[in-house]
Amino acid sequence: MITAARAVLANWKLIGIAVLLGLLGLQTVRVADGKADLANERATRAAETSERNRIALRESERVAGLQLNHAAQQQEIFDVYESRLKTLQDRRNVDAADAQRVRQQLTTFAARDREAARTDPTACERVADRSAVLADVAAEGRDLLAEGRRVVQSRDAEVRLLLGILRNDRVLMTPTSVRERNGAEP
Repeated sequence: MITAARAVLANWKLIGIAVLLGLLGLQTVRVADGKADLANERATRAAETSERNRIALRESERVAGLQLNHAAQQQEIFDVYESRLKTLQDRRNVDAADAQRVRQQLTTFAARDREAARTDPTACERVADRSAVLADVAAEGRDLLAEGRRVVQSRDAEVRLLLGILRNDRVLMTPTSVRERNGAEP
């Protein structure tokens, strides 16, 4: 044992170098394993990032499609609304011409009454005056009725417009799973 101890003491530098080389080799292996683990982790993170980006792109495309569909439907709604407004304006013009025609007829009728009333001036004059007043009242009533109808139709068109916009917006805001369940386009 003493000889072994002397041999160790005599060769302590060589033994120390051997131990250090062993530890250095072990550390080199650990560093290589760490580099491999880091490379694997980076590859995994890159794959996850790529998958997230692919999902985000797909979702962006889906949302863009929804937005395009929504914009097209909104345009259709506004086109229908403008068409209804034009139809209402055309009706307003026809009603105005019709009212003018009725006024003219009633004025002619009142003038004929006045001519006939010349034989009995007092009684006939009252009839003629009443006819003129009635003609004006009837024409004004017809005008009011036509204007009331146009107001109601205009409000009806506005309500349809707003309901169409609301339905279209609800489709856009409804989650995809609900739209698919209800048979709507995604």
